[in-house]
Amino acid sequence: MTWFIGVFIAVCVVLVASKPLRGESFNGTDGVIALACGLRGLTIAMAQATIRSWGRRVPGWLLLGGLAGAAGLQAFYPLAELVIKLAVVVGLVDETGLGATHTDATAWFNLVMTALIWGVPGALLGRSAMQYRRRAGVRFRWVLLGIVGGLAFLGSLGVVIG
Repeated sequence: MTWFIGVFIAVCVVLVASKPLRGESFNGTDGVIALACGLRGLTIAMAQATIRSWGRRVPGWLLLGGLAGAAGLQAFYPLAELVIKLAVVVGLVDETGLGATHTDATAWFNLVMTALIWGVPGALLGRSAMQYRRRAGVRFRWVLLGIVGGLAFLGSLGVVIG
């Protein structure tokens, strides 16, 4: 799975980096894509560290906290977008120019893709984190601290992007 995700990252980076060659200019979304690719690359490295010999050099608390934070962030992101969309549908929130409040067919398709691209890897990272915790004997508090840190990071991204 990490090889597939690595190829996906490489394709995204090439598509963004080659925009000037195609006569296109960079925009704000390109920065978000670059940041997301960098973070996804980091999560791949963390997942690999749990099963590779070189991963023993990484402190267990740091690896577990990072995995749990990445899992929490990636699993929560599509859930948060779904909650926003449902709030718009039932009339609790007005539809705005922000992406999460759009409710046309394309927006729902994008939500499904968000769940696939973010939610599935988040669930897999969560499973990896719990298996690593059992094998390495790292305290559970690092799972909780990692999730809190991941959600805080997601909130910070929302403020910066929104």
